[in-house]
Amino acid sequence: MELHVDRGTDIKSTDLQSLLERLKQLTDRLEYLEQHHGDALTDFGQRLAAIEEKHGDALVALGSRLAHLESRTGQADAPAQPQPAAKTHDFTLPPGTFLGHIPERYSSQLKRYEALGGIFGNEINTISYGYGDMVRFYGLCMAFDLIEKDKIKGEVVELGVYKGDTAVLLANFARKSARQLYLLDTFNGFDDRDLELNEQHLSGAFSETSLEFVKKRVGEENTSFVQGFFPDTAAHLPASGRYSLVHIDTDLYAPIKAGLEYFYPRLNDGGFLIMHDYMSLCWEGAIRAIDEFFADKPEHIVPIPDLAGTVIIRKIGR
Repeated sequence: MELHVDRGTDIKSTDLQSLLERLKQLTDRLEYLEQHHGDALTDFGQRLAAIEEKHGDALVALGSRLAHLESRTGQADAPAQPQPAAKTHDFTLPPGTFLGHIPERYSSQLKRYEALGGIFGNEINTISYGYGDMVRFYGLCMAFDLIEKDKIKGEVVELGVYKGDTAVLLANFARKSARQLYLLDTFNGFDDRDLELNEQHLSGAFSETSLEFVKKRVGEENTSFVQGFFPDTAAHLPASGRYSLVHIDTDLYAPIKAGLEYFYPRLNDGGFLIMHDYMSLCWEGAIRAIDEFFADKPEHIVPIPDLAGTVIIRKIGR
């Protein structure tokens, strides 16, 4: 028996039955996801809405452009071509593709997390929408959770702020936990004094920012902005300052080494030191500075699989 449908396509009843069974499986799966992961699905929907609101015009323009290209190449009406079988061993992703998920404590288990005294609410996921690197973002969130759980005292500092992407998250934590955040940067890109002979071509890099821009983006509550060349600007920090989390993202050997030498002794036991670019293979100076500094320290660096090759240590008590 065969069923005839529009456009002259023949579908066997066995094929139709298979399709119906597959549809039933998908329906059951959706019901399961809604029942067990409703919060995560809601977060996903909110994220899509935020992307559409922020980039709606660009998405429409992209769609129009693709339709135009498709019509010009004649692919719109071209018959579908058989696709080769997928290579089960090929895990190569297109350039720029980044996979990540919202951790359960901030999605499907968010209500339980809040009931247990977690400092973040669903607003943290809203902040993550514009961050891009979910591994780094939620890794920081979990570091904050451990700092609170273990009652680690001390302020928060970031050396190397650029446009304030990470500073927005650091400020959120500082305000929720009644800590002070110190943001140190030239706010005008690399300082030529930090460039080695083979890095002179980087003069002026990362200058597409300003102190005013970052202040407006981050806000000034519980936040101190320290502009200038480090380590000279360390003179503007509290002389007896102690820290629970230090975030270093300066790319180059000299400021990373200076940052480690200044902040490591002032990091409280159990505090986190987070350093970018060690595993990225892009910044040789970062590797050299971190290896040299921790050669005689009890802590071991631990990598996290974020885009910039970040490594972390947690200060060991003496």
